[in-house]
Amino acid sequence: MSGAAAENRVGTALSGGEVSLVIAEQHATVDHSWSHGFNGTRPTTHLFVDDLDRRYRQLAASGAVVVAPEETHWGTRWFVVRDPDGNLIAYEQKLQT
Repeated sequence: MSGAAAENRVGTALSGGEVSLVIAEQHATVDHSWSHGFNGTRPTTHLFVDDLDRRYRQLAASGAVVVAPEETHWGTRWFVVRDPDGNLIAYEQKLQT
């Protein structure tokens, strides 16, 4: 995204090792990256894993998955789950280059 729409986005990411906490304002509905979270400006925790497909299989049966595995525009594959408290957790794996 470029221009005024990209310039108006506000957010931040705090990373330490393989965990990132991402806080961003709500994005326009035309942004289908899911990176804006759900229900507005909810924080999303990102956990990097070595085998995304294996982790997805482990969690898929629980019914907690809200976004199935997909490639992101920032160079990873991810899926998103909702924990019992309603928080969103993204499991990510860097794309092979």
